[in-house]
Amino acid sequence: MKLKELRIKNNLSQTELAKKVDISQRSISNYENGQSDPDIETLIKLAQYFHTTIDNLVGYETPYLIDKSQFTQTQLKIIEQIKTLQEDLCEKVVSYVTGLQEIAEERQKIINLYNKRS
Repeated sequence: MKLKELRIKNNLSQTELAKKVDISQRSISNYENGQSDPDIETLIKLAQYFHTTIDNLVGYETPYLIDKSQFTQTQLKIIEQIKTLQEDLCEKVVSYVTGLQEIAEERQKIINLYNKRS
């Protein structure tokens, strides 16, 4: 089960996660340590909280689905907004993001050069 990985990625303690999905901290600990398995209702709560599938949560690979747990909340908002755009506007978004990436790479090169000289 990928529960611990998802919990840590989201900077949550077992207690915090337990409160958010309304189960006990001991249950979270038992799931993460393989001492027990969650029932289907708990799996649904956990999958919904982490924006992922039950398959992903239990480690079953479904390559044709996008695992939303890999994205930040901001990235998910961007994806939702992009879904409403026409193709020509999507192409502009791609160009803009590519430009941002190039700027970040150039900035890092300058920082690296500066650090080498210091």
